[in-house]
Amino acid sequence: MKLVIDIACPGKARARAGKNGHYTPAKTKAFEKRIADEWLLLNVPPITGKFQLLVEAEYAPPYSWSKKDRAAAMGEYKPTKPDIDNVVKLVADALNGVAYADDSRCVDLGASKKYGPEDKLTITVKAL
Repeated sequence: MKLVIDIACPGKARARAGKNGHYTPAKTKAFEKRIADEWLLLNVPPITGKFQLLVEAEYAPPYSWSKKDRAAAMGEYKPTKPDIDNVVKLVADALNGVAYADDSRCVDLGASKKYGPEDKLTITVKAL
């Protein structure tokens, strides 16, 4: 299954320590919930066996760049924040129990982070 969401996906923020123990920041929880909710709209049962996860994140170039630089950046890799591993972790955790029974069953993983005309997150989960 493939899901495309029009968001600039942040990386997963590390857990914070508070007086009641560790907690996940609210911004991270909100993005995880949005991804899970969008996946649930596809109305497909979770994969119980091994699977492949592909995450493609596109980010619009900053408006402070010139038109020429923005046009040249289209399709190029984005070497700045957020870290790609944190984007993947956010997606994998968001879909755990929703698109697949457990993210430990992921045996093939692919991810990319590029500049595009608009912010977009494309997630593909394929049973193997």
